[in-house]
Amino acid sequence: MAATAWAFYHMAKEYIGDGTIDLDTDNFRMSLYLSTSNAASVTSITAIGSVTNQITEQFGYSSSGKALAAVTWVTGASGGERRWKFTSTGVKWSANGGTISGVSFAVIWASGGQLLA
Repeated sequence: MAATAWAFYHMAKEYIGDGTIDLDTDNFRMSLYLSTSNAASVTSITAIGSVTNQITEQFGYSSSGKALAAVTWVTGASGGERRWKFTSTGVKWSANGGTISGVSFAVIWASGGQLLA
């Protein structure tokens, strides 16, 4: 399956606007989910505890996900258009003793549990 662009959870926009999520200073994590998860329901879920059907905790995968490192939030302009960019270094899981399989969704969330993308 090919990766697609990140979809921001609708409440993430409010959380960013009211300062609940600070893209410059907050810590972020990424967790993995099965195809049966509700992770794609960007309009109806708001917190990491509401996302269903996470990958089983085994073979090096932890239900707390992985921390995003070197997070940056940059604003600027290109060709007369305003642009915003949220990046981090790549996140990788190395399976130990088995295979981490069935991954359909990755979810980025703030350390307070609020969903971002």
